[in-house]
Amino acid sequence: MVTLNDHRHYMLWISSPVVLANNVDVGWYRLYLIMEKYISRNCYETAPPQKPSRQYRTKRITLMAIAMAIIFLIDTATNYEVAVSVFYTVVILTVARVLNNHALVVLTGTCIGISLLSFVMTTHGNYRAGLINMLISIVSILLTGYLVCKMQSVRAAAYEAQARLLRIHV
Repeated sequence: MVTLNDHRHYMLWISSPVVLANNVDVGWYRLYLIMEKYISRNCYETAPPQKPSRQYRTKRITLMAIAMAIIFLIDTATNYEVAVSVFYTVVILTVARVLNNHALVVLTGTCIGISLLSFVMTTHGNYRAGLINMLISIVSILLTGYLVCKMQSVRAAAYEAQARLLRIHV
């Protein structure tokens, strides 16, 4: 059962033949027309997501800074062998919706810088294993930052394409 919300709240059962909620038998062409109306009204008229409110952004960024500080302290306090700095990827993914691409690049660079600083400040553990773990963490942070920036660019392009399709369709 598929529910279509086009101000008349049709309920369709996809079968042969198609039956509307009021049990009127309609053909496949009528189903096509109803679906076309639904698609043109509801799918193409999606606007880009609203920017988060200033208060929401402030909360997210504050929580991000706290999480980064906690990750830094834990990474510095543990041995080289423990790859805590990989959790900076969670920070990047968490604030991806509230930051633009430029801010995400800055955040990614900051996470890498903090990882390096923590590595330099750590004094205990197997240095060689820690170096390999740090490099893996840095690569994961870089990849996460790149993919999030790419995702936002693709999302913006998709909304632009939808807007162009709406102008062509209507």
